[in-house]
Amino acid sequence: MVNRILRRCALVSYVLIIFFILHVSIWTATSPSEQKTSLLWSFAAITGAENQRKLVAITSDSVLYSGDKFKLMFEVRQTLFVYIIFAGSGGEIVLLHPTKLDSEIQPAAINTPVFIPNEKDWFTLDQKRGTETLYLVVSANHLADLELLLKRYEAASLNDKDEIAQTIIGLVQEKNRVIQPLTAAVEKPIQIGGTIRSISERGLAEADISKFTQSIDIEDLFIRIYSIEHL
Repeated sequence: MVNRILRRCALVSYVLIIFFILHVSIWTATSPSEQKTSLLWSFAAITGAENQRKLVAITSDSVLYSGDKFKLMFEVRQTLFVYIIFAGSGGEIVLLHPTKLDSEIQPAAINTPVFIPNEKDWFTLDQKRGTETLYLVVSANHLADLELLLKRYEAASLNDKDEIAQTIIGLVQEKNRVIQPLTAAVEKPIQIGGTIRSISERGLAEADISKFTQSIDIEDLFIRIYSIEHL
């Protein structure tokens, strides 16, 4: 009788252990950090002397030189509106995304990588030196105030564009000041897969900048500002 009870206890213990292992495995496979990932983001540059070109991640305060190239990529995992604004050293701004300011701007396509520029093209820094700034603004909702200003800038005359551009940048910076205490909590470290050296003249495939992909968790609004010193 005692042996039978012990065997039953051992069987029950074995079943409980198997259940626990399976439960932990399932939880690990769908961990909260993976479920929350709502934006994949990569921003990279090709820099260096002609015979020592290398691919590097662009950080919030980077130094690049005339002739250097840069490219960016994003992919959303949930419904999000993505605004990417590039401000040149002369005060002009270029809306990199969305490319069209329709009457009703649509959210970015889910689970679809977007490379800017497309294919194997890269942006190249010209000879005009100064501070270039890229603003990444991601929101769970339409940013009607920002969209209105961007549409005004697109339709404005050359004489009026400078003032509207300053208003746009001021609005983004003000939104950033409001959410700044929350921003650090949703960022994950940049995953660097190494530097690519001896870059061929035919350039790099889009996938190469994925080596620097960063995952970001966004609930409402996320802003990152890259200040690039163009020497």
